[in-house]
Amino acid sequence: MYVEAEQENEMLSVIVPIYNTEPYLDRCISSLLCQTYKDLEILLIDDGSTDNSFDICRNYEKADKRVKVIHQENRGQNGARRTGLEQAHGEQISFIDSDDWIESDMYERLMERYMQYSCDLITSGIFMDSPNGQTSVCRYDALEEGLYSNLEEEVFPVMLYDFQKQIAGIDGHLVNKIFETKKIRDVLEGIDQDIIVAEDSLALYLYCLLCKRIYISKECFYHYDRRAGTASNTGSERLLLNTYKVYQIFRKA
Repeated sequence: MYVEAEQENEMLSVIVPIYNTEPYLDRCISSLLCQTYKDLEILLIDDGSTDNSFDICRNYEKADKRVKVIHQENRGQNGARRTGLEQAHGEQISFIDSDDWIESDMYERLMERYMQYSCDLITSGIFMDSPNGQTSVCRYDALEEGLYSNLEEEVFPVMLYDFQKQIAGIDGHLVNKIFETKKIRDVLEGIDQDIIVAEDSLALYLYCLLCKRIYISKECFYHYDRRAGTASNTGSERLLLNTYKVYQIFRKA
């Protein structure tokens, strides 16, 4: 049994990797600025965009002191996330993709539980929005809602996939979760930057192995835009090699 404790709000750093997402960027950043949880540090990492993304970011930086813009040569999503982690001041981290958006109470609801239960990870549901924006389905973790501390018996056996329920015990996305900054920084620094397929799942499950307490929330806040042409929907010549690398890393974990 865990006793709830009164705690002051802590700064949450939010990392947004950005590469040529000009049509979606206002929607994404606006959803961050409208959060009911105000103790945010918003790190906009422009990863070598060739459209007007950088200029849009700079305008938000001028308008709100919580926003910090960092420009770099193109290093890919993981490279942008690493840059954000190097610059982050919050002890907790969350990620959002620049073509997605979140409900206004996401961070208030998740940080409330994160601090209440002193967990290492909190994960929530994720809306999978159709390309035309007319339909949305919420995907949840297979694990039931609540705090888990006996991870080796209750979480790890079904973490990647629950064969009984035929879905992942913990959904493989990073964006609908809150992490401890130091732990996720160490994990991402250890991942081969050539891995561009299943890198979210790889980082998440390696992170879970470092956790002692995980909270599963059955609420949905994050809107994932399933538009054609995004990294998760595009084939790659390196797919086979990437898959093999991910497999080898999990074998050694």
